[in-house]
Amino acid sequence: EPFVSGKSEGVGLGLAVVRQTAMQHQGSVMWERIEGKTCFRIRLPKIPSRMLNPDPPETPESAPDDRERFSSPLTATHSSQATEDLG
Repeated sequence: EPFVSGKSEGVGLGLAVVRQTAMQHQGSVMWERIEGKTCFRIRLPKIPSRMLNPDPPETPESAPDDRERFSSPLTATHSSQATEDLG
């Protein structure tokens, strides 16, 4: 079992956690030892691009503007001053 270590240092969970995480995502962890060096390959399935950039939620055509109703004079002054500064 390559995911077990007999080292005296560390908690010994690193590769086991990597393997478990990869398997939860339908992936795998492979390893090979060449000339005294170990190479690990983690393979995960490709995610469809539509899942990476989902359509934004629809917003109503026109939402009521409640800013005046809930703003204090200080907030209103700050808002108009910031707008004037921006041009």
